Amino acid sequence: MLTMRGISKSFSGVQVLDRVDFEVTPCEVHALLGANGAGKSTLIKVLGGLYPDAEGQTLLDERRIDLSTPKTALLSGIGIVHQEFDLVPEMTVAENIYLGFENLHLADGRPLWQRISRRKLIEAAGALLNEYKLGIEPDAVVRKLPAGAQQLTQIARVIALGSRVMIFDEPTARLGLRDRERLFDVFATLRASGKLIVFVTHYLDEVMAVADRASVMRDGRMMVTTQTSATTVGELSRTMVGSDVHGPAKRKQPTLGATALSVKGLSGPTFEDVSFDIAGGEIVGIVGHLGSGRHEVTRSIIGQIPARGYISAHGDAGRTRIGFVPENRRAEGIFAELPVGTNIAIGFLRERSILSLLPLRAMETTGADVVGRLQIKTAGTEQKIGQLSGGNQQKAVFGREMVSNPSLYVIEAPTVGVDVKAAVELHNEIFKLAERGSAILLATDDLDEVMLMADRILVMLRGRIVKELDTRRTTRQDLVSAMGAG
Repeated sequence: MLTMRGISKSFSGVQVLDRVDFEVTPCEVHALLGANGAGKSTLIKVLGGLYPDAEGQTLLDERRIDLSTPKTALLSGIGIVHQEFDLVPEMTVAENIYLGFENLHLADGRPLWQRISRRKLIEAAGALLNEYKLGIEPDAVVRKLPAGAQQLTQIARVIALGSRVMIFDEPTARLGLRDRERLFDVFATLRASGKLIVFVTHYLDEVMAVADRASVMRDGRMMVTTQTSATTVGELSRTMVGSDVHGPAKRKQPTLGATALSVKGLSGPTFEDVSFDIAGGEIVGIVGHLGSGRHEVTRSIIGQIPARGYISAHGDAGRTRIGFVPENRRAEGIFAELPVGTNIAIGFLRERSILSLLPLRAMETTGADVVGRLQIKTAGTEQKIGQLSGGNQQKAVFGREMVSNPSLYVIEAPTVGVDVKAAVELHNEIFKLAERGSAILLATDDLDEVMLMADRILVMLRGRIVKELDTRRTTRQDLVSAMGAG
């Protein structure tokens, strides 16, 4: 049993954890819930040995464990799949899985290898990936994998560690439907073997489907722990945010402007002959399972992946600009050590600087305006953005793109790792952008999100667009079927 008692932690006088008690028993999946900024990530970091100055005590099987460093936490049996990737992009999947413990012994006491052997490395990783049916090649270079496959690589790494306690921080946020099912099969296998599983997520339907118990945090305190069979999604949501949350309704048929994006015959290493248009004021979703080519198509549109074919973006009165919101905000969306205000203002520095001098007053004003408009929870625009919760980081990335008023947005997984209240706020902002005439290409694995937000959905399978769906004349089941069968 894992027991945390009286855990408290503060930053610069701000109480982030306030005497938190948390308990996980063997052979259970325990969901840890809360809105962005509730303290979940801080509690996990305490378990991971990142905050040795935290007050309170942590016991595993009634023995106090050493959480003074990440290494001692790992040796004490704590394994964590962090929300933000900690992989080495230029290494292979196998190298990332075993990085740092290549010479640890297998369960039977024999060393995996005396000297690092790539062949044995690939074999060991391949066996692990096959055992848990994770669907990744062990010799694939991580940099070339979409975010979902990278997430599965991190999950495989924690499994390989053989930790007694396994903490999964938003593991499904970047996973498609099939990969989520794979992960839940992994949960079942680990639970049956006696592991203690902590599942952090904002997807309450997943909590009800796979978790045995749920604990809800709010404002740094533990509010309730309950059996999932004894509660509802509505009750959990109200406890998380302190009130009922009502999402936006699907918008009516939009009034469309001129074509803002035209893609013709686009082909690349993993996709072929992709063609579609998006009009100003239109939201078009693009979906597809891992390996469908969806990720590569969106990245080719922003110029990150070379491709053959025709791409044309059109703006009104010369306003031709593409705003990009990446799914991996930590690696691609923010400068973690820079202030919130600077991260927001970076979006317009080139056009507003004079003789290469930074427009400091405009930076301060714009940063403060965006923080207020998007209700970003921060101590001020000078706070480092890396210290904010994931949802508030996401809002800041949105704000940065919005200040330059682009004619086209390419948005990937806008609500990854975002609580239900912040997700509603971001959805409303996307609707407002479309109403002001911007075209939006929305790439997401969240099928409920794309059904709500998009006017049309492009379904990709094996590198091609196999179907186009009008969301007002289709169902979620139609979409699932199209993704699997074309």
